This record gives sequence, C-alpha cells and structure tokens, in this order.
Amino acid sequence: MLIPTGLFGENDTLQTPFKDDPFVAQLDSLLYADYFVALPAIDSSKGLSEGESVPEFSDSIIAYRLDVLNAQTPIKLEYNEYVARFINVYAYNRRDQVSRMMGLAHLYFPLFEEVLDKYNMPLELKYLAIVESALNPKAKSRVGATGLWQFMYSTGKMYGLEVSSYVDERSDPIASTEAAAQFMTKLYDTFGDWNLVLAAYNSGPGNVNKAIRRSGGKRTYWEIRPWLPKETRGYVPAFIAVNYVMNYAEEYKIVADEVTINHFEVDTVVLKRLMTFEQISALLHIPMGDLKLLNPQYKLDIIPVVKGKQYVLTLPRKTYGVFIANEDSLYAYAEAVMPGLSLPQYVEMNDRIRYKVQSGDYLGRIAIKYGCSVRDIQRWNNLKGTNIRVGQTLTVYAKNVESIGRITGVSASNITGVEVSDKPERAADKENASVSVETEETEKAQAKSTPENEATVKNTESKEERVDYYIVQRGDTLWDIAKKYEGVSSEQIKKWNNISSVRNLKPGMKLKINTAS
Repeated sequence: MLIPTGLFGENDTLQTPFKDDPFVAQLDSLLYADYFVALPAIDSSKGLSEGESVPEFSDSIIAYRLDVLNAQTPIKLEYNEYVARFINVYAYNRRDQVSRMMGLAHLYFPLFEEVLDKYNMPLELKYLAIVESALNPKAKSRVGATGLWQFMYSTGKMYGLEVSSYVDERSDPIASTEAAAQFMTKLYDTFGDWNLVLAAYNSGPGNVNKAIRRSGGKRTYWEIRPWLPKETRGYVPAFIAVNYVMNYAEEYKIVADEVTINHFEVDTVVLKRLMTFEQISALLHIPMGDLKLLNPQYKLDIIPVVKGKQYVLTLPRKTYGVFIANEDSLYAYAEAVMPGLSLPQYVEMNDRIRYKVQSGDYLGRIAIKYGCSVRDIQRWNNLKGTNIRVGQTLTVYAKNVESIGRITGVSASNITGVEVSDKPERAADKENASVSVETEETEKAQAKSTPENEATVKNTESKEERVDYYIVQRGDTLWDIAKKYEGVSSEQIKKWNNISSVRNLKPGMKLKINTAS
C-alpha cells in the first residue's frame, strides 16, 4: 500500500492531517448529518472477518483495473502517484464513510444517471458528487458552496436554483442535478475535454484558461495541472480514485451501509397548503430522519405554499398512497393548528391549560395536540431541555382547541392528531408496547408472548429500582430510546452503558435502563 505523503503535487507535501483536506472534510461531515439517525451506526470493520486486515494491491493491479474502467468511459482515467494517494484515503482511511456513500448511492445514483443520460453525458460523472459533497445534500463548504453538487449562491442562481429563507434548491437532489448537468455541458462546449471540465467545475473556467495560457497553450489536465489552484490539483485525482474505489469496493472488503429508502421507492406530491415536517411525521408515522433525507431543500423543516410556485413533498411510496387518500383530513388538521399561508407564529392566548403529562407523551406530541411549538412549551414552563416525566404538570396556551376538535373530528379533551386509514404500523409502536411500565399482570402476559417480544426487553426488579434491558433496533437513536421510559434522558443511558458517542450505538446492542420502582 502506498503511504499518502502528499495530495497535490511534487512540492506540496501535506502539512496537516487528512481531515483538513477539503475533500476528506466533506467525508467527515457525512458522519454528522442529522438525517443519518435513520441509518445504522457506522462500523469500519464491517466486511472483515475477525483478525482480517484490509487487502493490499500492487500498483500494477490497480493500474490494470483503471485501464478496464478507462475503456468504458470517454473520461480519461489515469493512474499515478497522485491518484494512488486518494485511493488510499478512500479505501483505507475512510472506509466507513465509503460504506455510507455506497448505501446512499442506491438513492441518488439512479437519479444522477437519468439526468446525465438526458444530456448525453458520461454516466461516470455521477461520482463527481462524491468528491463534491460525499453525497450529503446538506453539505456546505468553507466558502458557502452548498448541496450535492456544491453550488455557490451566484452560480446556482444562474442555473435557476432558488435560494430563499425557506427553500435552498442547491440541496434539492433533482433541481441541483439538472443545474450541474447544464453547467458541465456548457463547460464541455468550451474545453472539449472532460478532465478540464472537472477542473473548471471546481475552480471556475477562468482559472483553467489562465493555466492553459501559463502552460504555453497545453490542452490536457495533467499538462496544465502545475498552474491550477492548489485545491484543483487534487480534484481530478480524487475523482479518478472515487471511480476506482466505488467499482472495486468488494475487493477491498467494503460493504455498503443499508439505507431505509432507495430511488425506486419514493414519489412526490405537490402540497396545497403549508405543512411542517413535524406534522407530517406525526400524522403519517414517518421518521423525521427519512423526511429530512428525502426533502433536504427545506431549510426550516417547513414546506411553504407560495403563489406561482410548486413545492413538492417527497414521500416513501408506501406512505404516498396514505397521504393522497387522506389529503383533505391532513390539510384540515394543518389549517386548524396553523391557519394562513405564512410561517407559524404561535400566539399566547387566554385559553390557558394545565396539562398533566401522560405515559408516552413527549413535547412534540403535546405541541401538535394544542397547536403550538415545542419551543413555546419550553418557554412557558422554563424548560431548558425536552425531558418531561409522567405526572408533571405543564402550562400550555392552546390555539383554539375546540375548533381543532370540530375540524378533525377528535374531542377537544383528547386531541392527538388525524386518524388516517391504511396507517402503516410502526416498529416504534411495537417497541413502545414492549417497554411500557409493567404490572404483575403484564409480566404474566408477557411470559406467554412470542420469543421475539421476549428478546426485546427483559426486566429485573428490586425494592429500590427496576432495571430494564433494551435491545437496540435498526434506526434507533438514544433520544428515541429515552422517550420510551419515564424520566429517562439520553445522557443517562450513555452513562449507564458507558457509551461515549452516539456512533457507538449499534443494532443488537443490549442497553441497561434504570427506572424508579
């Protein structure tokens, strides 16, 4: 394996760790994207047997494999020491992020290929989004470039990408891919060479023209490379390395992370009124992580309705039908708790309610119930966090609770949202049933339950406290688990189980939960 001593050129020895390189920094940012709570925790040893190390290959083998790929594309894929250094970054230093990107490729690559084919462009350009953003639609560079294709504000505007207080189409997978294809097509018309297109995409066509002049009129990337900006000198090598590693990941024992949704399992609907992600998540039982992953263009987790514009909501296909079948009821609920076409501005009203927290409650649920926001409840009750306990009394200024009940058909004393038909059963519902406070009768009934349910939660009790054992399910977060128990916070779970980071949470892990008797 070649040791990566530099990334950009003969005299450009790397003086800082790989994580400070702009391309590798994008890989790191992928680990902390908020919507990845919907995905399993990262395990960099996945794909390797116990004691097995990552396979190493000679330069001649890597060069041969790149020749095979090179024969399949009009983009010139060369192998040299600069490409080798980036191959090491992706195949050895950042295996976990590559696993995650391979999973996300199931969602994004079919979309990219469809657009690239539409413009008669090489399909291998789909890998450029990995170099640009590590397939993180919320990625933002130090200079403000945003989205999967890292558009600056001005360039995005040139290609029709809207950026407003509510929407940033640079993060919209469909709109930004269209814009990127149009931009690269124009660059190819100018330079007639795909490697020069890549360099111009990164640094701007002006810098490529300057490099061509300073090189004495050379017309290939490798010939003008010494005169390009420093970051761009690593750009094409990184692109070639990504092509290689994504095609030969199996040889390096890199296994794709499983994603909850792929491109062929989603559909879109145009909303007729403003709705929030919180409402959609609660009413359709869609994890917030999935909503954010599928709709990254909405900056405030709110889908606005503006005259003359159409903003779409992307949903899992199995939920899309539920939305269409119950659209009027969903809008009626949204109208009741958030009238008008403006952003929600919840006003403290004279209808003051003293609400007693019930088992299974959390602030988001109570907020939807009374037409206010979580932040409102925190402010009204001087709460610094989101933890609440059963029996706790909260002050809530309800927004016309009676009218909500009339419109939704739910009694004002027990408003929990709109009941919709064909509602998918959530795994969380099953888990809540398993971790609820149990009486002796419940324990006896559980003794007759299925082995699967018995494996989920196991209880032991003492006079002082009760200890629950929870088996982590795929997609669980510490916050999700904590809210299943009365008076338990995610920080307590971390402390009880010696968990230093949320990334240590893995499916199948057995967590100890201490609760009062």
